[in-house]
Amino acid sequence: MALHLPTESRPDLAVGIEANVLGGAAKMIAPRLFPRFRVAERGGQIAVAVPSTGTGVKNRTQGNALTGGRNTSADITYAVDKFEARTKLDERDAKDHGGVEPAVAAAARVSAYAALKLHEDAAAALLFSATRYAAATSIVAATPFDAIARAAQAVKRYGRPKLVCSESWLADFVKIENVAKYLLELYGHGVIAGVVAGLPDALKAAGAAFGVTEILVGDDDFWAVSGGTGASAYDYTDAAAVVALRDDEMKSDVVSTIKSLPTYGFEPVFLPEADSTLDFPFEIETTYLPDTKDSAVDATLYAVPKEANAGAAKLVKLPAAQSGG
Repeated sequence: MALHLPTESRPDLAVGIEANVLGGAAKMIAPRLFPRFRVAERGGQIAVAVPSTGTGVKNRTQGNALTGGRNTSADITYAVDKFEARTKLDERDAKDHGGVEPAVAAAARVSAYAALKLHEDAAAALLFSATRYAAATSIVAATPFDAIARAAQAVKRYGRPKLVCSESWLADFVKIENVAKYLLELYGHGVIAGVVAGLPDALKAAGAAFGVTEILVGDDDFWAVSGGTGASAYDYTDAAAVVALRDDEMKSDVVSTIKSLPTYGFEPVFLPEADSTLDFPFEIETTYLPDTKDSAVDATLYAVPKEANAGAAKLVKLPAAQSGG
């Protein structure tokens, strides 16, 4: 007998799904790069702060007016994308999971993860663009920290510089002789094994050498960016990004922060369910598919990563001989 799930919304399941579902060092890092805030409409416009510099007056004499500049902003237009995925179920799945509800809950998690993967891909494509890659600075093996430090200096007006890279990029970077030598001098041989395994916490204390305050390691499936075929093929896997972020300020109020301080990016999220939150931003629905006699659990995320200030991110590339290990 086929499993007949009713066609209905399941907000109770939506609030049980974690947005960060990857374990280990590699994380879904899009929410860090593009902090979320809730919007009531699927599209709109928001004014964001851009870098402004004023000119002061020293020893102004009586009778002369004090001139002033204007704090400028930029209007960013957005339209949320629809990231969705479906997981099918039948009566055997219900038996294997010990009941219909456990099977539906498991399917909801699978669908949500599939939707999140698409979302993570979109964030990576926005950061690792063709334009940025063309302007990327190559790391020199003899002075491997210089390029990262200069990129951090270039973006510091937008927040605290972070290094954003894939697991494989970090593994290749620490193989550079002068990088490995520096880390060995500080932490011994254990740090290299840890980094190659994708554990950036071991490197956090070496931020002064990197010129960054933190290393965000993305799963290779999303953040080792490449694709296309033939003349349209591209491969940015030898690149990492130095991005300025305002984590602390964003935690208190995303909208106020992007309006008052120049930042890298943000993400409007449309939440169709009354019980949904930014931590659990999914719409979960069940339905029955008569053609295949399957039931299905769908997960949908309405969101779009947006850059507020493109200058808040710079790419650096591995030395040619080092790329790929």
